[in-house]
Amino acid sequence: MTGARIVQPFEPDDDGITVSNAARIIGCDQTTIRALLRLGELEGWRVGKTRKPRGVRVSRASCEDYKDRNAIRPDHTSAAPDNPAPRTRAKRSSAVLRETLAALRAHGVRI
Repeated sequence: MTGARIVQPFEPDDDGITVSNAARIIGCDQTTIRALLRLGELEGWRVGKTRKPRGVRVSRASCEDYKDRNAIRPDHTSAAPDNPAPRTRAKRSSAVLRETLAALRAHGVRI
């Protein structure tokens, strides 16, 4: 039996989803999905036999991986209280600010 090949049974790992479904899974616009495909952040392939392919399929697993990679997770290593006090900004003082405040006070504006 020369020329015989051993063929593995076909098991599709990922049949792919449309760009619109990928956008729904990730929670963004279709143009963002296409940009992520161009950047290599998502895996996908073109479908169709014509010169200009008729569509694009995106790997569902790559969508899930992308969500996991970009998830915002709280930092559990710090011993922060459950309801931290809001951060206040330091008041900046400048010559322009001081002049403006003095002019407002001169006009009777209470600050």
